Amino acid sequence: MDSQRMVQFLFALLVLVLGFLCQALSNEGICQTKKTCPEYFLIDTPNKDFETRLYVETLWITTPIKSKQVFEVMAAHNRLKHFCDRQTAQGYPMPDGWPVLITVVKVADTMNANMSWFVPNKTEMAKTSDTDVWLQTRPRGYVYVRAFGGMATFEASKENVEKLQDHLTKAGKSFVANHFSGATYNSSWALNKYNEIWITAP
Repeated sequence: MDSQRMVQFLFALLVLVLGFLCQALSNEGICQTKKTCPEYFLIDTPNKDFETRLYVETLWITTPIKSKQVFEVMAAHNRLKHFCDRQTAQGYPMPDGWPVLITVVKVADTMNANMSWFVPNKTEMAKTSDTDVWLQTRPRGYVYVRAFGGMATFEASKENVEKLQDHLTKAGKSFVANHFSGATYNSSWALNKYNEIWITAP
């Protein structure tokens, strides 16, 4: 392949990749038949900065993330996976619910983080004495949402949290400043990743 054709090929590939990313960031159908997600109602027309949703009460399985190191995030993932595997072994298969949620609460100078997997409605589970994974109910409430692409690292999430807080402040919205969640709807190997930052209204 000569240099001119190589340039044309790389340009076409770049356009294709950017097209996928743009589609991911504007895709309202991320929760289709193969993905079961929490039910919500869109309260106002989305703009380029954020949208407002009203989520119904939802159930999650949750485990702590002991630090922002990658191995601790993977350890949290593995605890949730093993919990689901044990449920399946007891005859209670866990449906594939999305998103994966990482919630951070800042108390004084301490950041506490948990990882949660959504549990679809009417899911039956065996009783468990597991102290590392627990059932968590998120109450019905309003959530401000900002979407972004790429890897949902702590650094990328922090940047988008600050942007969302800035947009909410400029829009005159009240919000819980020390509490946010990062939601991802794709596997680790997906190219067109779709992520969200959630900040709750008081």
